[in-house]
Amino acid sequence: MHSIYVVPAAGWRLQPLGALAGAEPMWILIIYVLIVVVGESVVVGIGLALDRTFASASLPVSLTLFFAVLAFGWPLAVRWTEPKHAKNAKLAG
Repeated sequence: MHSIYVVPAAGWRLQPLGALAGAEPMWILIIYVLIVVVGESVVVGIGLALDRTFASASLPVSLTLFFAVLAFGWPLAVRWTEPKHAKNAKLAG
C-alpha cells in the first residue's frame, strides 16, 4: 500500500509518496523520533527505580543515559533507514 498526497508544485496531481525526492529524508526523522521516545521512556524508568534505591546516583545516571540515547539514536536511525543497495555495496566493497 502506498501513501498518496497532493503536491502543489506538480500541478496539484496526486503523487505516490516514494516519487518525491523529499519523502526519503522524512523516514529517518520518524525513525529517530521513535528511537528517542522509546529510549527516553526506558531512561525515565531506570531513573525512577534508581531514585528509590540510591537517590544520589539518579541524576548523573539519568543525564548520562539521556544524552547517550540522543547521541546513539541518530547513527542507529541512519543504519536502519539505509537503502538496501547501499548495504549490499558496503558488504561487497
